[in-house]
Amino acid sequence: MTYVFKAKGTYDVRFEASNTAGKVGKDYSVTVEGSPLKVEFSNEEETVSCLPGEEVLITATVVAGDKEVVHEWKVGDEVVSTTAEFKRTFDEAGTFTVSYRGVNGKGEEKTSSWTVGVEEKPLEIEFSKADGSTLRSAAGDEVVITATVKGGATGLVHAWKVGGDAVSAAAEFRHTFDAAGTYAV
Repeated sequence: MTYVFKAKGTYDVRFEASNTAGKVGKDYSVTVEGSPLKVEFSNEEETVSCLPGEEVLITATVVAGDKEVVHEWKVGDEVVSTTAEFKRTFDEAGTFTVSYRGVNGKGEEKTSSWTVGVEEKPLEIEFSKADGSTLRSAAGDEVVITATVKGGATGLVHAWKVGGDAVSAAAEFRHTFDAAGTYAV
């Protein structure tokens, strides 16, 4: 006999066989204690990659065992969620460890972990003046060029030079050319 019990409990099972010569029977008591804790995750990969500012979402679904589970999600040593859902936006580039621990009422435990790699966006800068173009101004007039960062700003350092001389470390270049001529910026 093969039978799948769907709920916890104690069941009486009776076997009977008969033929023309008689009948044989046997009684059994089957106690079903439930299945062990089993948790499935929306992301089974061990490594997750994202860009700064993107949200990482991983959900834990209890598929077997006692469904009353205490969930705990950590980033490093910091508890960040006690629900079945881990949701976090990583704003800085780096490598982070996300760990899960679930414990049911019977003390059964399920653990899992992921490595989240937050990769910097490629450096993207937009300039107020066309790159490579020749700007015209009169001697004594201030020339202004603004560099606006569109992506990849982590650890960014600005450096504006006129010829080989550094003239500014700000995002905005402001310089007055006192003499007529052509200058490389």
